[in-house]
Amino acid sequence: MGGIRWQLALSLLLAWIIVFFCLMKGIKSSGKVVYFTAVFPYVVLIILFVKGLTLDGHKEGIEFYLNPDYSKLLEPKVWKDAAVQIFFSLGASWGGLIALSSYNRFHNNCFRDALIVSLGNCVTSFFAGLVIFSYLGFMALKQGVEVSDVATDGPGLAFIVYPEAVTLLPGAPFWSILFFFMLLTLGLDSQFTLMETVLTSIMDLYPKVLRPKKTWIILALCITMYFLGLTMCTNGGMYMLQLMDTYAGGWAVLFIGLLETICIAHVYGAKRFMKDIGLMLGVEYAYGWPYWMACWMALSPVLITAVMLFSWIKYTPMKYGDYQYPAWAEGLGWCMSLFVVLPIFVVPIYLLIAKTKGSFSERVLSLVRPTEDWGPALVQHRQLVTYIPGFIVDPTEQLDENLNSPKTIPLENKQVFKFSNQHINSNV
Repeated sequence: MGGIRWQLALSLLLAWIIVFFCLMKGIKSSGKVVYFTAVFPYVVLIILFVKGLTLDGHKEGIEFYLNPDYSKLLEPKVWKDAAVQIFFSLGASWGGLIALSSYNRFHNNCFRDALIVSLGNCVTSFFAGLVIFSYLGFMALKQGVEVSDVATDGPGLAFIVYPEAVTLLPGAPFWSILFFFMLLTLGLDSQFTLMETVLTSIMDLYPKVLRPKKTWIILALCITMYFLGLTMCTNGGMYMLQLMDTYAGGWAVLFIGLLETICIAHVYGAKRFMKDIGLMLGVEYAYGWPYWMACWMALSPVLITAVMLFSWIKYTPMKYGDYQYPAWAEGLGWCMSLFVVLPIFVVPIYLLIAKTKGSFSERVLSLVRPTEDWGPALVQHRQLVTYIPGFIVDPTEQLDENLNSPKTIPLENKQVFKFSNQHINSNV
């Protein structure tokens, strides 16, 4: 790996200091910052695109972008990379969507937001491609080579190829500052979301104890993440980045997405989930519900499984440029993937053995059934749930009755809730 590059270490430190101060006051302060960090990249992209259209060779670059080699669609790696990219850009299976949406109002139109974010993400990606390839066409013309010879994927495009193209422009320092400041804002957006995900997960374990100490928890997380990131500030940091990007953020994300889809559609119940969304929207079912249920129950699991299987079948040892990763590095990468997905199996097995009683089937059923407090947080919203027999409107009141006067609770109340859970699972 070589020694640490102090320039990179200081830049990483500055980035984490910015993250800390933006998250220090909670979601409200980071939300205000995001207004700028989310809008500014669009402004820069438009400026760079207008400039790119004035460069010689931009037509060749854009034509290369708009006329892809469709034979590449037969390569499993292309589908795997595309799936991982869309998972990352949308934040699916990373936890950020769930963590941030928990701050929304109950009747927030999540259906509309999901469509806007999904379509906006695809349009932005397409437009960013136009910007990038207008400059790659210019760079190819300057070097006297084909566009395919300068086009590359991965971090090398953002940190090597594109910056090199910018240095060829008149007034290169201005365009370089503009481009890298845009990258900084994009990185901060992603980091805010990922950090908020980790922070919310930690504080939800013991909210009464940890929430008053939120600032110190954020500080501890930032310090920890900074030291973990120093491995990528070494002379061989790019190789470590590629390794982590391929394994920690590749197969594992697809696998988590597959399990989430199966659990929601076939354990919790796609129909009940659709009614939950309708409850928040104020309708019986979300719009276009047959399509969404078909995606959750069949289309998405089948496609994700197919992508993963074909990628594994056609697996080739990892390379970066001309460098072939050694076997121990490949093993380290697979350990990263295993470390990410292992808790998904370890935690249920622990709960099945240590925290439940009865026969094996009874233990499994007790773990997949919703708990009594599952549902909307506020009683006023829980009163709207009429499609679940025996649904407990006020779990705190039920808990107080159980603690203070357990003998006065009619037995049939408990039986009703047990029946409701069995009814839910039978419909799944």
